[in-house]
This record gives sequence, C-alpha cells and structure tokens, in this order.
Amino acid sequence: MSAGGREGRRGSARGIAIAVRDLRKTFVLHNLGTELEALRDVSLEVRFGECLAVDGASGAGKSTLLRCLYGNYLASGGEIVVRGERGEVDLATASPREILELRVRTLSHVSQFLRVIPRVSALDIVAAPMIEQGQDPGAARGRAGEFLARLNIPERLHALPPMTFSGGERQRVNIARGLARRARILLLDEPTASLDRHNRQVAVDLINAAKAEGAAVVGIFHDSEVRDALADAVFWLGAPPGR
Repeated sequence: MSAGGREGRRGSARGIAIAVRDLRKTFVLHNLGTELEALRDVSLEVRFGECLAVDGASGAGKSTLLRCLYGNYLASGGEIVVRGERGEVDLATASPREILELRVRTLSHVSQFLRVIPRVSALDIVAAPMIEQGQDPGAARGRAGEFLARLNIPERLHALPPMTFSGGERQRVNIARGLARRARILLLDEPTASLDRHNRQVAVDLINAAKAEGAAVVGIFHDSEVRDALADAVFWLGAPPGR
C-alpha cells in the first residue's frame, strides 16, 4: 500500500511531535506462507498543537498506521520518531521499556471501543492513566469525574463498571480516559463513531481544547463534520478521491 500525501489547511509554528519517514509495515501470514504489505513508504510530520487527519479507502492501512504510531505494531522498515519528555525516540527500534514509558508519559490512544475491565469503576478506569503518571490519586479521580460529567456520564454511574453501560456511554468513558490525562500526543481511531450529535460535539470541543493546550493529534475521522472541525491537515493513504 503506497502512501499518498498531505493536504494542508491551518498551519502550526510549533515543534514537531511525530516524524515518520519511509515507514513500511508487512504482516507475515505463516499459515499461508505469504506476506501482506499494509504500509509502504509512508512519510509525514505532525506538530504540537496540530491535528492531522488520516484518510483513505477502506483497507488503505489507516488503523495500522495508528497502531504503528502507538507501538502496537513493530515497523518493518523506516522511522517513527516521537518527541517524548526525555527527547526523541524511534519507535521502529525502541525497546519495550522505551515504548511503555512513551505510553505512560507522552502517548494516549483512543480506539473505537473501550476494552471493558470487569468490576473496575468508570471513575477508576479514567483516573488510572493519571495515577500511573504519578499524580495524586484523589486529584486524578477528581479530574476523571469532571471529564465524565462533561461527557454526560451521570455521577450515579461513575462508581459502576462500564460493562453495564450502553455502547455510546462506554465510548464516552473511553474518550474521557484518553483526554483527561493531558497527553502530549493523542492518537484517535474513530473516537466519535458511536456518539449522538450532542456528545459528538462535546468530544470535538474537548479535543480542540487539548490542541489549544499544545497536544498533537493524529486521528481517523470518517465523519466529515468532525474531521473538518478538528483537522489542520489531511494525510491521504493512497490516492485522494478524484485523482
């Protein structure tokens, strides 16, 4: 899958948060004795305070790219240079310890679905990343409660495990978990897909607020209104429509 290119909208003069150069990702299908090329020659940059939307046809490798940026998938070639608190780290060659530290200190990933943890309350799920960073547990739970409330999760539900929630409620817990911790880099894979219009706008406002505070955002947004409200530029995997 060849990379496409970037279409700019609103510029940013801040420093580079992520620099991807000639990224390749190939999956080895051992049972079939073959390889599947998911990404080839992908190069892009994302700056702090900027949102880059990743777009492309189904199967173009959008989610694969985000998983490479989070270190879930090991790159088959190229570089993924992320600026963390202690300097630059290349995820293509980083050790598991370095990747884990980036996830704790720098990277936050919001997927399409919350992986429900049995018997753990919504409040504790949202507070956990902040506590892991070393924040005071009481302050972390206080901020977690604020974000759950802003995303219209009633206080009576904060002490309940999200496995009892609706799909939309679970996703709002997921968004609160990803945004409350003030991560420097946000990786968002269809974060608003299961939300109604009102809560979708709340999520957009929270993401824009994170950008205003300097967070770099890379996201997949199939909803064109959400993409237009957030993206400073669009990176196309494969050829853009009409070309």
